[in-house]
Amino acid sequence: MKTRLLIFLVAALTVVSLVAVGCSAPATPDEGTVPEQSDSEETGTPAAPEGKTFNWTFLHEHPSGTPHFNYCVEVGEALEKATNGAMSMTVSPGGEIVPAYDIVEALQQGVAECGWGNGVAQVKLIGPAGYLLTASGLPGGANPIEFLAWYYIGGGQELANEIWAPYGVTSVGAIPGAAELFCHSNVKLQSLEDFKGVKFRTMGMWAEVLESYGASVVTLSGSELYESAQRGVIDAFEYCPPSQNWPMGFHEITKYIGVPGIHSPSWMTYVLVNNDAWAELPPSLQDEFIDQWKVGVVDHFLHDLYADGEAMQKYADYGTETVELTDQAQIDIAKAGLEICKKYAAEDATFAKVFEHQKAFYKTMRLATQEVAPSYSLFDFAD
Repeated sequence: MKTRLLIFLVAALTVVSLVAVGCSAPATPDEGTVPEQSDSEETGTPAAPEGKTFNWTFLHEHPSGTPHFNYCVEVGEALEKATNGAMSMTVSPGGEIVPAYDIVEALQQGVAECGWGNGVAQVKLIGPAGYLLTASGLPGGANPIEFLAWYYIGGGQELANEIWAPYGVTSVGAIPGAAELFCHSNVKLQSLEDFKGVKFRTMGMWAEVLESYGASVVTLSGSELYESAQRGVIDAFEYCPPSQNWPMGFHEITKYIGVPGIHSPSWMTYVLVNNDAWAELPPSLQDEFIDQWKVGVVDHFLHDLYADGEAMQKYADYGTETVELTDQAQIDIAKAGLEICKKYAAEDATFAKVFEHQKAFYKTMRLATQEVAPSYSLFDFAD
């Protein structure tokens, strides 16, 4: 409850400050490393050289029509409007041009100019540090506001770009995501003892934790979940935040939803650009491209958070029972996440560097998000 409340309480002030940064002068090195821009003065609407237009393609990981896909489409529409057509961005669904998890390689080869930079999907290239860069499925990880702050004001962008650099790409923006539902299930999961023998669909670090609790981990794609749960192939599964899960119809074939999403409190993907394509953009269009992704945090991420609340009400109206993990279970899961991070840090120097960097930033940030901000609101008790 506390984390969910604080996300809503802190979000507005934090993201507005981000947008204010985005609408001011170009970022300084302290705000993250991007390909060097000239100090040209910007007046009026950004303009390309006379008669020159830039028509970019964004390689997405997700299917067309999904909330995360639409997020990027709408940023592209805003970009074209803001530049009076000097720059456009067409969003390609996952798998349409290249496989969904091969986006970085495709950008490096110049297949497209920009794309979705999921660190977890790129562990094959960048190693286990990808689990921290995106953090989907990092038990006990940071909340979305903390994650965004690390990227934009905490030096996270600069550190991430050190990791992306060997692949000819640079991160010039971030796309945040909220906590996932802990699970959809046909068994009640409240304590760690309840996981023993449960057939649970997941992957990554969370899979390691579940196996240590005696669960039988199954790896399935999102498109297989409905039928697998319906046929009893799996007893429980995690997928995405509520607003993305509701249209999938999972409530039709499971009795319970689990909260809170301690296994995956947030995630963040990176707006990656091909360095050669970026260098061809006039500085004014570079600035506008960066700014539109910052504005997207307000225009789309906050909308997604509210949509998650609407979806939770739909589950309640449908009759799906919400099951909350005990406090002790949440503490134990967070501690298990810490132990996994320590293990990877001992094995991989880059992981260790990112982990120590994030740890220092988050421990300070959480003095505000977890101690100063209140745990309760009058709206918790209003009819």
